[in-house]
Amino acid sequence: MDTTEVLVVGAGPTGLTLACGLRLHGVAVRVVDRAPGPATTSRANFLHARGSEVLHRLGALGTLPEESLRAMRITTYLGDRPVMRLRFGDPGGKTAAPPMVVSQAKVEAALRDRLAELGGAPEWNTALVDIN
Repeated sequence: MDTTEVLVVGAGPTGLTLACGLRLHGVAVRVVDRAPGPATTSRANFLHARGSEVLHRLGALGTLPEESLRAMRITTYLGDRPVMRLRFGDPGGKTAAPPMVVSQAKVEAALRDRLAELGGAPEWNTALVDIN
């Protein structure tokens, strides 16, 4: 039976973020995911500023700002009528952690790269069956 300090179940953005944070603090962590490999499609395509800040603090932001579109405002329409406008901070675009339009698959890849730098890697095709 394998033992570890922390078992993270799921190699999506939340699990990978947690694993990177734990590794930065010297905690032994094992990341398992029942999927056969990394997702190739995205369930989200927007990274809010706070999410970017977290990735920056973890050292996982990498080249995402260069590979993404900076989101300065978003307008939601109902038919042809605008019903909501959101403006995001830092109009000068100087922050290291801006809100970005970027695929979740790219965010997860950046987190996997950082986890690898920290000595970890997700174990694919591995499901949690039981906890004793």
